Amino acid sequence: MPMYDYLKLLQSDTANTGDAVTTDKCNFGVTNPGVNKGGVPWGLHVIVTTTFTGLDEGVNLGIVHSANDDLSTSSEVHTKMFVPVAEMVAGAHFFIPAGSRALKQYACGIFDAVSTAASEGKTTMFLGPKSGGEV
Repeated sequence: MPMYDYLKLLQSDTANTGDAVTTDKCNFGVTNPGVNKGGVPWGLHVIVTTTFTGLDEGVNLGIVHSANDDLSTSSEVHTKMFVPVAEMVAGAHFFIPAGSRALKQYACGIFDAVSTAASEGKTTMFLGPKSGGEV
């Protein structure tokens, strides 16, 4: 069954100060799970729950994926989006679409600080369809 109408929580109100993958991952059960087959863009949602400080430039937010479940910051990046530090404020909601490129069996979110680590900041991340209101 294609995954295009469910939400998968990957982390909730979690501190992100350096490069890290989410605390949870998604096991689709198959390679190329067909996440965009429902006609609605599907991808990673990132909600900033505590404003970030200490980042010089910003952060790359994205999806990493693998054929096995040992996801890490060195896993293959599926897609990513750069967000300037000025936009990493509490309440901001970003959407990083998975696009048409095939996903491997396991996927999770990644927080990749550009230039320096943050001294403070938290996010909630989940996988799911675009719902409106995201940047």
